[in-house]
Amino acid sequence: LHKAHRARMRDRFLESPESFTKHELLEFLLYQAIPRRNVNSEAHKLIAKYGSINEVLHADPTDLAEVDGIGVAAATFLAAVGRTVDIVNEEKQDEDLQSRQRERIPRKFYGRSHGRGRVRVLSVEKQQNYQT
Repeated sequence: LHKAHRARMRDRFLESPESFTKHELLEFLLYQAIPRRNVNSEAHKLIAKYGSINEVLHADPTDLAEVDGIGVAAATFLAAVGRTVDIVNEEKQDEDLQSRQRERIPRKFYGRSHGRGRVRVLSVEKQQNYQT
């Protein structure tokens, strides 16, 4: 029964991940840490206790493990997902910053290739006048 439910949930996620409610998404994550058991009630308990998926994923693993039905393995897994979310957000911020910085540099200062590799020369004065 649970195996068929998990397969349906997986298929539904692949087709339409935005259709998942918060507790369904959390249930789907818990499948990875708690095999062969219905984890719907655990997902509801976590949302009820913490209020949001973000708070669940950033909760202290020791506190998470004390929630009935979660345990150390699932708590550690959820904390690892939370850390992964943090890293993805940091990388996105870095990419956005690099993109904004590139937009401020005039096109003429981008590297040019002359068949032997790429050369970039750029000097920025205090007044932010660009010279090559």
